[in-house]
Amino acid sequence: VYNAAIDVDDDSFDPSIKWSRDLRNEFLRRRRVKVASDLVAKTHFRPFVAKHHYTDFVMNDVLTKKHYQMFGEDLTSSNQVICIKGPSAKYFSVLASRRLANEKFCGTNNGGTFLFPLYRYTPEGSRVSNITPWGLETFRSHYKDQSISPYDVFCYVYCVLHDPTYRKAYESELLRRFPHIPLSPDFQKVASIGRQLLDLHLDFDTAAPYPLKREETAGTANRTVLRVDKSAGHITLDDQTTLTGVPRSAWRYQVGNRSAMEWILDQYKERIPRHQTLAENFHSYEFNEQMSDVVDLLLRTCSVSVRTVDLIAEIPPAVEL
Repeated sequence: VYNAAIDVDDDSFDPSIKWSRDLRNEFLRRRRVKVASDLVAKTHFRPFVAKHHYTDFVMNDVLTKKHYQMFGEDLTSSNQVICIKGPSAKYFSVLASRRLANEKFCGTNNGGTFLFPLYRYTPEGSRVSNITPWGLETFRSHYKDQSISPYDVFCYVYCVLHDPTYRKAYESELLRRFPHIPLSPDFQKVASIGRQLLDLHLDFDTAAPYPLKREETAGTANRTVLRVDKSAGHITLDDQTTLTGVPRSAWRYQVGNRSAMEWILDQYKERIPRHQTLAENFHSYEFNEQMSDVVDLLLRTCSVSVRTVDLIAEIPPAVEL
């Protein structure tokens, strides 16, 4: 529909398209949309929620050359990125991803999500380290250890950004500007914990499921609930199905202002889109059709949450209060 309107110079902005400011501007420049199945990729939309995404440049608001430097010309090249909430956010949060991440990946409050990659891709397609020689040498000189690798530094930074002592000491600063990374007395310990946290968060969808108990009452489910009871350790999925036995520590791991499992439940709620065309064409979603996949994701994310809290408790403070 978009390309056809360009062909006939139709500037009426067909209401069957949900026009954003950027898409209107691209249309007025007569930039056509490329139609190809290989432009469909999995990206991270919200914490622990991946969605299919159409990567054509015209169809993406605020996509920049830096995104292509992170994930290559097709936005699907291998990488690891540390994502944080930007300045002006209400909450500081951090989460790692292997994929392109939505601007609200680290939470829905103001500030956007900023991605700091392990690698960069050159226009020729070569992959180079994003840890600068100066940064690497700073760590090697301070710790008198030439064996420290760029990935060690990446892991170290990820761990420090989870350190409760560091986040408490710089609480106001983290909401106003990008983090400054202190030098911990125990680099190897911090880097080791960071490596484990990265493995957990990058591969959350393959983690061992936590043994929650699934309780079901007789009859047919008539109402989707998707509600948590943290004190009781329950997740009510619908009026017939409840997951019980959620440990308290699972709720303590939060990205922004919600626990990991609450982010998942929020994304699977049944909603009717406000835009008329979207409502007419995408109104058929029903939670019960996705129940088994959501339960599996919740069990795995519960394991990730519990293990994350355990690892955070082991972090040696990088600063003194």
